[in-house]
Amino acid sequence: MTRATKVATQVRHLDPFIGALFGLCVVSRLLLGLAGVGMDLRALGPDSATHLYQLLDTAWLRRDLLHSVWSLTMQPPLYNLAVGLLLDLPGAAQSPMVAIVMFAGYVVTVLCSYGAMVLLGVTRRAAFVVTLVLVVLDPAQLLFSTNIFYATPTAALTAATAFLGIWTLAAPSFRRVLGFASCGGVLTLTNTMLQPMVLLIVLAALVIALPRFRRILLLGSLVPALVLIGWMGLSVCRVGTPATSTWFGMNVADGVLKPADPMLLASMVAAGQMPPRSLVNPFTAPLSAIGVSPVRAGPRASSAATRPDGLPNLNNRAYVTVSSHSLADALTFIRHQPATWLSIRWRALVLWAVPADQYYFFTHDTAVAPAVRSYDAFVGLQASHHPHLSKEIWRGMTISSLQVSWTLLGETLLALFGGIIVIWRAAASRRRWALAVGLPWVLATQAFVVSTLTEYGENNRFRFEVSGPILVVATVVAVLAIEYLRRPADGGVTGRLDALGWGELNPMQQDTGSTRATEEI
Repeated sequence: MTRATKVATQVRHLDPFIGALFGLCVVSRLLLGLAGVGMDLRALGPDSATHLYQLLDTAWLRRDLLHSVWSLTMQPPLYNLAVGLLLDLPGAAQSPMVAIVMFAGYVVTVLCSYGAMVLLGVTRRAAFVVTLVLVVLDPAQLLFSTNIFYATPTAALTAATAFLGIWTLAAPSFRRVLGFASCGGVLTLTNTMLQPMVLLIVLAALVIALPRFRRILLLGSLVPALVLIGWMGLSVCRVGTPATSTWFGMNVADGVLKPADPMLLASMVAAGQMPPRSLVNPFTAPLSAIGVSPVRAGPRASSAATRPDGLPNLNNRAYVTVSSHSLADALTFIRHQPATWLSIRWRALVLWAVPADQYYFFTHDTAVAPAVRSYDAFVGLQASHHPHLSKEIWRGMTISSLQVSWTLLGETLLALFGGIIVIWRAAASRRRWALAVGLPWVLATQAFVVSTLTEYGENNRFRFEVSGPILVVATVVAVLAIEYLRRPADGGVTGRLDALGWGELNPMQQDTGSTRATEEI
């Protein structure tokens, strides 16, 4: 077969829906630009600290990038590294580069969500419609792609990790395992949403559950696993924890003490039930106000008490102590006020199902707002729309069930609870397929648990970051439920799974990972 013939054969096997989805992504992004929504680069400006806690001061990223990123303890390193490299570009090139990267993230989320559904047995037409309506046209996907923030890259990485994991399990091979483990590793080193330990546990579980492919899984994941173990070991040596962030206790306290009634908290302090430091916000107050001395050893990014702009340097290693105190204060409050804590967690749960286009970043003008409201009302089934709900909740606004998107709530319930039923029922007869559904289920479930138990105010952004895996599992569950009721004569999902190669693999398929259906994706 000549090279030209081979290329022509590959083109004929391309899924036409993939081209259609890409074209619709381009059109949607162009329409957003024509409506006047440009790139938001505030994170690179003088107010970067008040806009994004996750970034080091941009002066350090410009002048001492490698030392600063190497000394990171407040966040994983790759987001700050990417912003630092961006700052090295000429000013005129920064906005186009951000636009390209963020659009690429949007497209990856779309195509990987579609591809994962098809690999798991959803018909191409159904997967196309679901992806078009709930991903391509989702205002949050478009709006986050105009912001220099890690939400869009995280959404793309979670969708890509889920797709690559499913693709790997469909026909395991060294290259597929390497791609899956590497993508997951990049995700864990970009955002704290997925910790390296979780990914390592997932890889270990696959090795145990699939002894036939143990050698491939171990060899393919070796280098990514060693990188993650190395970064975790470095973190243990520096701050005594394998986590990629020293803010755990601060985040827990922020989701407990910040939304609590200030009068209640003050009365508990007066009664000696809470220490006075619990009245101070560790994310905004200087270390002196918290009663902790800064750590002075190491690079400026981890030893300075304040940033060059005068704001607290949240990467100072003294925040390990601050975080420990914050966690103790939060647990003390919960012990004394369990009912209050449960009510806060309920509000966090409700906020999870609020459309992410109502995140506090967005200042979309009147040209875009009507379209966003219409989408949330008719597709999201949200009765009451508030453009900046997250910020208003931080200011004490009460959230109600009217602000819930019943579509997003339904997706979550189908994915989390329907997913576990599907995985359990399929485990005996189709172990690899059950594990493949389990990969996006793990991504969605751990984000849901972390968000609802520790976060308050940004829960809808947490859900957005795992929107691809949630939608994939929810769609598979819905299709299975519909076909179970209809009982199609052609076997439905069962027949498609057989055609996609989810039966037992022969040795040749094991080594090459070459099944016609999966290669078409």
